[in-house]
Amino acid sequence: MQWKNYRYKLTEEGAVITQYLPEEEEISARIPSEIDGYPVTEIGEEAFSEYGSMLERVEVPSTVKRLGNGAFKMCMSLTDLVLQNGLEYIGEEAFYLTPVEELYLPESVSEIRRPWELGGIRFRISEENPWFSTDGYGLYRRTGEEDGGEKELLVIFQSEERTEYFVEAGTTVIGENAAAGNTVLREVILPDTVHTIREAAFEGCQQLEKIFLPEGLRVIEANAFSHCICLREIHLPASLEYLGEYAVSDTFGWSESLNGLEEITVDERNPLFHRSGDALFQNLFDGDERTEKRGRALVKYFGRDRKYEIPGDVVCILPGAFRRAGIFRADVPEAVRKVGKDAFRECRNLGEIYLEESDTLLYIPRQPVYRKDEIMALFCSGDCETYQKEDNDDIALPEKWLSFARMPISSGSSKEKENPYEKYAFDYRGYDALFHTYLNLPDQYGMAVCRLKYPVLLDDDVKAKYETFIRKNLPGILDSIAETQDMDHLVQLAELGFFTEENIEACMDRFHRPGCAKMMSYLLNYKMQNLGEAEFDFDL
Repeated sequence: MQWKNYRYKLTEEGAVITQYLPEEEEISARIPSEIDGYPVTEIGEEAFSEYGSMLERVEVPSTVKRLGNGAFKMCMSLTDLVLQNGLEYIGEEAFYLTPVEELYLPESVSEIRRPWELGGIRFRISEENPWFSTDGYGLYRRTGEEDGGEKELLVIFQSEERTEYFVEAGTTVIGENAAAGNTVLREVILPDTVHTIREAAFEGCQQLEKIFLPEGLRVIEANAFSHCICLREIHLPASLEYLGEYAVSDTFGWSESLNGLEEITVDERNPLFHRSGDALFQNLFDGDERTEKRGRALVKYFGRDRKYEIPGDVVCILPGAFRRAGIFRADVPEAVRKVGKDAFRECRNLGEIYLEESDTLLYIPRQPVYRKDEIMALFCSGDCETYQKEDNDDIALPEKWLSFARMPISSGSSKEKENPYEKYAFDYRGYDALFHTYLNLPDQYGMAVCRLKYPVLLDDDVKAKYETFIRKNLPGILDSIAETQDMDHLVQLAELGFFTEENIEACMDRFHRPGCAKMMSYLLNYKMQNLGEAEFDFDL
């Protein structure tokens, strides 16, 4: 239905404006309080988004209780929006791409969906409003005494002049995305009353250098500090009980020089989290009582060693734990049964993984770099969270601590108990299946030699394919070894028996070049010790 330049529909409560149709060159609109005798109670979803781009000022009557999702979305000239007492609800993206710089919230507003979207708007709030308040830079929400009297920081206004922010005293929760994308803040000081930092609260705060986490903080949810590229160090208090996925393990930027956290310290009184060497760990327990320890989870490695030996009691490597680490080799203990997503993402130097479970040194292909993640994804994965949370638990306290038993590679069949693959945390068949997808010769022979030297669950036909590949490509392989001075692979080829009386001379000819004296000497000794004494013709 249409009334003047408004399309609308009727509900039990009154009229809902579904679309604004402007009159010629109209730059101001005063929404009617009633249409055909029905009170206008709602501005519907994206009602002004299509034809409201020229509007500079809009007055909303006191009869309107709801602004629907995207109500003034794409109103790219709107700078003056007048809201009246009576409005109760503001939907998500209500002012998306709208240049409103200041907004008055009347006393009746009780709910704002996705308030973090309002980070570019200054607020003036009625002193009579019992739910919301502001200090000029932060928008806060209070809940009643029946809900525990919580005070939540919903969003921090982004101001070029404000690089430091003291969160208001009495604040208990830092809300979801409260400062997400803020490009100005350098320091945030939290009061002692804060017990929870919600998901992605500071995500993308690219200038954030310092934040004080108070004693009493119990929960840091997922991605809380993701992409905080200038945050070099952080201290976790003794009270911390929950650290969400990627909360402190994804502080990276697009450039490899923007790696965020370099130092994580923990209050020594914390029973769950602790630092050992250059890594952050979490103790894992059975049951809420925490009486029986089941091992540890590796949360974040931030060292600079070329080789890192993961402690033997680690049963779970959490997502992003080694991201962008400079290690060439990681030793994984037999206890590890789960490796989280992106645990070794962008580890450009990673070339070897030692698996204690099978006494295997696994070759990690070098090129292309992004495919290293594909290899690491062959570890059995699973939910690496240490405990579950109830959706309605405002402070996300632990509900159930997970035990980390050995996890099978596959599931569903009663015959799996007879499956030899389920005793291993790494999918060797998956590794073999990737072999022919690599086109770089050094990576191909690196994988082939690795599997032949450590033939864990290696099928006979797959073994034959590896052997055939090496024999067929042996001249090129030796040329590559000579160019890269790859003594290790030369020795491994010899140990696997690829040098014989028939080919040893031709193989040695590949090393008649500068810089290969050590390799030539090795092959001469190998020939003398394993293929009989060399025969020399002294007849000149």
